[in-house]
Amino acid sequence: MAKRGRKPQPPEIKILKSGRRAGPAPDEPVILDGPFLPPDHLDEEARAEWGRFVPVLQRAGLLARIDLNSLALYCEAFSLCRKATATIQAEGMFIKTARGGHQAHPALKIIRDAETRMIRLLIEFGCTPASRASLRLPPPDSGPNDELGRFLARKGRGGPKGPA
Repeated sequence: MAKRGRKPQPPEIKILKSGRRAGPAPDEPVILDGPFLPPDHLDEEARAEWGRFVPVLQRAGLLARIDLNSLALYCEAFSLCRKATATIQAEGMFIKTARGGHQAHPALKIIRDAETRMIRLLIEFGCTPASRASLRLPPPDSGPNDELGRFLARKGRGGPKGPA
């Protein structure tokens, strides 16, 4: 039987939605981050997507080592979608049947299934417009990087001053 209620969210997503900075919930494991190398089984297309996507998730603070399997699934679906799209472009959207009629190319179903998996995983990572709308991501280069500078800027004292 499926669990009822909302799906639990990782602490990073909770923090971004609430705007508060709190420690991990007592029942959440503390996950150490580190270098995120692509798994060996990914093909060239999937590895390229991994290399593009990992830095984006890291900058947003939305990636931990435990997420790598989900990220690999996303990259595999991305690669599969690209290959099926190339097949459609080369062979057309319809194929001839044994009786001389036409039917939709089987690669169309592959594309549709891969896109569905990709969207579900992108939502989990907070990477769709709707899932990102509730996140409070800091603006790029949002001010002082040291702890004292952030404290002073928060209190309205010190910090960088504009032109007088």
